[in-house]
Amino acid sequence: MPSDYRILNVFTTPDDLFSGNAVAVFTDAKGLDEETMRRTARQLGTECSFITGRDDEGHATVRFFQPEGASGFAGSASMATAHVVRELDGGEGDIRLAGKKQLIHVIDSGNRWTMLGRSSVIEEIHTEKRFLAGLVGRKIPAIVDPTVKVTFTRSTIVLQLATEQDVREAKIDARLLHQYAMLLHVEPQIYVWAWREDGDVASRMFYGPQGGVLEVAATASGAGRLGEVLVSRGERDKHYRVYQGEDIERPSMIHLDIDADGQVSLGGIVKEVARGQMAI
Repeated sequence: MPSDYRILNVFTTPDDLFSGNAVAVFTDAKGLDEETMRRTARQLGTECSFITGRDDEGHATVRFFQPEGASGFAGSASMATAHVVRELDGGEGDIRLAGKKQLIHVIDSGNRWTMLGRSSVIEEIHTEKRFLAGLVGRKIPAIVDPTVKVTFTRSTIVLQLATEQDVREAKIDARLLHQYAMLLHVEPQIYVWAWREDGDVASRMFYGPQGGVLEVAATASGAGRLGEVLVSRGERDKHYRVYQGEDIERPSMIHLDIDADGQVSLGGIVKEVARGQMAI
């Protein structure tokens, strides 16, 4: 039977409807099996959220899939789903989604949705700058110490570069990314960032499915890892705008906040761009 879905962009910039991360939210996915969900996400080539019903507390139960497979937690998809659930329910305020293993709290922040970052383990990576420079296609002076490995459930390389231009011109060597991932016991993904002249952040996030390398338009997990790094450096009571995705023509903006206690939160604007039906 046809299944209704909506396409939403998450972490959009205020003046560009087609910015941010695209997420497809299926509003009534009860009865769909995991294989169908996985193949649907691959067919659409984007993150998908499937609302499968309600739990005993009335929270929407959801499953998240990326084109590469199931995802236990997804910041962009959670925000998109919260946006849809609130409209379906006709309510207001925060939304809680019942994921496969956890209850996901999405905070209503007025003109945007917000989620709390997760605490992490940060370890310095002791690698020569020339190797890191080769990984991102920059010269040695572009590498800012220290480079760190940040671990939530998965580990990611977080690499600060000297300038916004260095971020813009970074070119990831897929072979080196996968070699370093094995050597450092991390996922084949790297988050590169630099301070902008206005005091905000320019960033890019790369990951390596099936031996290659892809770039993400916007990533709450990457910005959350950056937030944890800044907290480890003593940052408190700070607000930053994190700009990402311009290099793949999907500009995005994530609001990164650090409170007085060092709690990181990540927010963004969500906009619906389309509705449709899929024969699944």
